[in-house]
Amino acid sequence: MNLRLLQVFLALAVLFSGCVARPGLYYWGDYPNSLYGWKKDATDEKAAAHRAELKKLIDTSEKREMRVPPGVYCEYGYMLFLDGDEEQAVVFFEKEAEAYPESGEFVSFLMARIKGTDNEEDSDDAQDD
Repeated sequence: MNLRLLQVFLALAVLFSGCVARPGLYYWGDYPNSLYGWKKDATDEKAAAHRAELKKLIDTSEKREMRVPPGVYCEYGYMLFLDGDEEQAVVFFEKEAEAYPESGEFVSFLMARIKGTDNEEDSDDAQDD
């Protein structure tokens, strides 16, 4: 009888352990819908709404002490750059590189483009010779 009770208890424990909600690695908020809405209808209003969603996602992730999803700092920085706020854009690009070192080369490329230190003109001149 005791063996049967133990088996039932273990079966229930295994069954109910699958029902426990585990928090995800990242907080995504309404990012997928926001991005889709902006890409589908690329108006200034949709861009502003998506930018606000990115900021909310970053703030909520940091408040919950969760990692900001990959690429979000960079995307928010890019949107700031499009709005003309190059200084803040660089801050968020640097946060992306710090949080995800594997993105460092891409972030360096973006910052070089923003700061105008890209050497594309030099390479074009060399090809003309």
